[in-house]
Amino acid sequence: MFQEQRNRSTGDFQQGCVTRLIQDFARSWDLLQAYDEQALSSINTVQSGMRAIELDEALTGMNELKRALMAKEKATDLFAQVRGNGLASTLGTIEQGFGGELSNPNIASRSAHLL
Repeated sequence: MFQEQRNRSTGDFQQGCVTRLIQDFARSWDLLQAYDEQALSSINTVQSGMRAIELDEALTGMNELKRALMAKEKATDLFAQVRGNGLASTLGTIEQGFGGELSNPNIASRSAHLL
């Protein structure tokens, strides 16, 4: 993959990266838009057994994903670098609610919020 990239001009390489990025994440963007428009059918479904996502657990998962993607040459060492308290803040926001009800009561809404 990297050899192929070296053989292209910078403009071709950048265009190829953008195209691959769009293709790889098109479904995620569709889901995020549906979430923003409150059009996901499962957005308000309460899922039993939900628990808080711990920061250490999230970091472990991110590192596992990073290793897997790097092994496939789909990521570099820059992937999943934690900056400040942003991730901890996001995880805390997911757990917010009002009147005993979670704002993100299921996996779908939590995932959309993380993305």
